[in-house]
Amino acid sequence: YFVYNLFRFPQLLCKNQNFYNLLFINDKSDIFALGSYTPASLRSEDMKIFQDLILEYNERLASLCNSYHITYINTQKIGNMYNKSKANFHINTKGQIALAETILESIYDKKISSSTDEIEFNREFKVTNDGSHDVVTALLFDRFNLYEERKNLSGYDALRHEQVIAENKSEISVFKKVLQKTK
Repeated sequence: YFVYNLFRFPQLLCKNQNFYNLLFINDKSDIFALGSYTPASLRSEDMKIFQDLILEYNERLASLCNSYHITYINTQKIGNMYNKSKANFHINTKGQIALAETILESIYDKKISSSTDEIEFNREFKVTNDGSHDVVTALLFDRFNLYEERKNLSGYDALRHEQVIAENKSEISVFKKVLQKTK
């Protein structure tokens, strides 16, 4: 899979070479293109020109995705919900989790839901969720190791390990949702 954020505004407006190149390398690729959201720091009336540029960018990206049969992922709603900072352009951790879930849902819809019509079922065919299960197992193992390492740390290193452990917990939660959908 390619999950691609094309925020090279002039390139996108001038040509569609990026998608062409990716599909030339492998025309069977599934590409998921992320739109851009308007950060809180650009939502004021005096920043309207930037809002308009981002809106135009997203419209053109969606159109380009449509012409190449690429999945466009609109991030505007996530950005509005999870970017309240006037100084930071990036979504917060909950926003990153929401974005990851949105991407996973798009992959699920494209690869699992839509492909079941094309699958011929016979006695030897078996659908499993071992891949997602194995990811959860690996994440749980990583989390255990992080806890063990954390015991010997202090100060910033300990704080950073706690943050990574919290992110790991969120990742596990996302993959468990995938497992539930595939059952």
